[in-house]
Amino acid sequence: MITCRQCQERYESADASFCGRCGADLRPLLSLAAGGGAQVALADADEAPRDTMVGRVIGGRYRVLERIGSGGMGVVYKVEHAAMGKVAALKMLHPMLSSERELVKRFRNEARAVSLLTHPNTVQVFDFGEADGCLYMVMELVRGEDLARIVEREGPLPWRRVARLMIQICEALAEAHEAGVVHRDVKPENVFVVRTREGRETVKVLDFGLAKLTERGGDLAATTGGGLVIGTPYYMSPEQIKGEPLDARSDIYSLGATAYDLVTGQHPFDGPSPVQVLTAHLSEPLVPARRRRPDLDIDPRVDALLARCMARSPAGRYGSADELRRAIEELAEASGPMRRGDLTGPQRRDPSLPSVAAVQAVARREDFDQFERGLRRRRWVGLTVALVALGAALAAGAWLLLRGDGERAVTEEREPNNEAAQANLISSGAAVTGRLGKRLGLESSDRDFFYFRVVRGPVLGRLELGGIQGIDLRLSLFDRLGDRVADADAPAGERAVLPNLRLEAGEYFAEVRELRVAGGVASEDSAAPYSLRVTLDPLGPNAESEPDDTPATAQPVTVGTPVAGYLGRAGDVDYYYPRGEPVGPLDGQVSGVPGVDLKVVVLPPGAPLVADPATLPGARVFDAGGVGAGEELRGLAWPGEGGAPLVVVVRKEKDAPRSGSRPAPLPGVDAPYTLTLRRHVDR
Repeated sequence: MITCRQCQERYESADASFCGRCGADLRPLLSLAAGGGAQVALADADEAPRDTMVGRVIGGRYRVLERIGSGGMGVVYKVEHAAMGKVAALKMLHPMLSSERELVKRFRNEARAVSLLTHPNTVQVFDFGEADGCLYMVMELVRGEDLARIVEREGPLPWRRVARLMIQICEALAEAHEAGVVHRDVKPENVFVVRTREGRETVKVLDFGLAKLTERGGDLAATTGGGLVIGTPYYMSPEQIKGEPLDARSDIYSLGATAYDLVTGQHPFDGPSPVQVLTAHLSEPLVPARRRRPDLDIDPRVDALLARCMARSPAGRYGSADELRRAIEELAEASGPMRRGDLTGPQRRDPSLPSVAAVQAVARREDFDQFERGLRRRRWVGLTVALVALGAALAAGAWLLLRGDGERAVTEEREPNNEAAQANLISSGAAVTGRLGKRLGLESSDRDFFYFRVVRGPVLGRLELGGIQGIDLRLSLFDRLGDRVADADAPAGERAVLPNLRLEAGEYFAEVRELRVAGGVASEDSAAPYSLRVTLDPLGPNAESEPDDTPATAQPVTVGTPVAGYLGRAGDVDYYYPRGEPVGPLDGQVSGVPGVDLKVVVLPPGAPLVADPATLPGARVFDAGGVGAGEELRGLAWPGEGGAPLVVVVRKEKDAPRSGSRPAPLPGVDAPYTLTLRRHVDR
């Protein structure tokens, strides 16, 4: 057995020269296996460090439970929705697909279109977004196995069984094509088979639209500089290989190549390298399946159907997925009635799949719809009272701005407000008091939700929480869809501050709850109140605002004009870039923050997102000052070629300090620093 070092796919035989899942070159591993060293490759994979994403919360609501797959596009995790408690699959796309703004925009457009697909043979997409500089997509968690694994285990499949599977794939593709979505990456690995209670095989097609992200201006990017193969050469249509415009007929070609693989157990075109396989698609004739596998007695009509699917010219193929489906149905009917085995396949099960008893509640589209409806609040409405009898002057004063159910902003918490749908309305600048009441469970404290509105954005938001003696509190801010914006801790009796939040128009939800040590009993019925204040101010041109902790969210700095910023949490980083036309080398200064040890990292233009910017090649680090001291910057190159440099202000503390088992107050979270860039002066 060999294991692909790029995506960890395992192979029990040495038939493939490169990985059918991600396209990586397997020949070095084949040589290793031939020399008796395959066990070493496996040990390297098995002893890999634990995935650091496990346990993290993505997008403020998806808790990562385990890694369940990976490939050329990214990594797939099993996640649990933090509020609903139901599981889903989250695909975190490769960072290279998140580094260009045009690709991010394209991803959102594609994801929005794919999320509208509802066919039962399509894996449902529930949500999409960007977190920590990486794009992600949340989809239905499928309990099954892909066609590649089925063929690997069982060998070539009978045509009648393949026909039933292809009909379902065609139905999924037909809906997508009608919506203007071309899959672009139809292959056995992207088709999952799920068994119903009756044992019937049901197809689930996934990854609609994602392959479009791999194109740049119509040109196919077959590989990246790092050797990452985009797409799988075994199943790519000739026009896709040549970078020509694609339509539904490209998917027909790929589906034909997939079916060829299923009925023969071999790829329609093969070779020792991806380039040679791609060349074969363009220039070599297709070997009929009957000739490739004479031992299988394949019906010549099946060969004719596959040949038409894989015609080199799109005009020679079936014109639509529906046309192909009808052709498959006619061929199946001509061969006699379907038997149960054609619909179910062998009654065997992959032992690596979880048992029915171990399956958690899987999220469905209606679950997400219901959750989002619960977060949406009724809009402000203007009620016009036309008092015609009182005249035009009175009519002009009859406009009242009221909330639909008459709710007013509170200055004291009103229970129940344990859920976002029960949140109390609060207004900017007015403090509200609240108490931790009856706990929700032995290990779960009372939770209090408040919400406020940003009518016109963006604004600069600030949240301050005054704590309770003897109880550690956490303040969290969510947007209207439940995505976490920011959070901060208030150790016993101390304050928590969320400063300088850039908030767009919409509704936001603030949650206050106890920050409890694992294993301890939750507090309840606090005698002393806490206080919460939200302040919304105009977003000025010279103020840092979160989020700005990735290269993509860096904020502009006008040379010669100071900018005020905050390092509002442990390990906070703020990215900036000089605005305007290049003026040559720059100097600069960052003032100190009391109680905080900061450093400044200057990165070359186009720097990628990494955990520690100081480790990037070409980075300049300024860290001469200690706690409370600032940093002087000298000779920052800004020649104008390739963009502006990035100036990163870093809070060096990675974790909040602790006093025993309790968090200690974090110094300097509401003390601003100033960043000033100026033209370099020789001294």
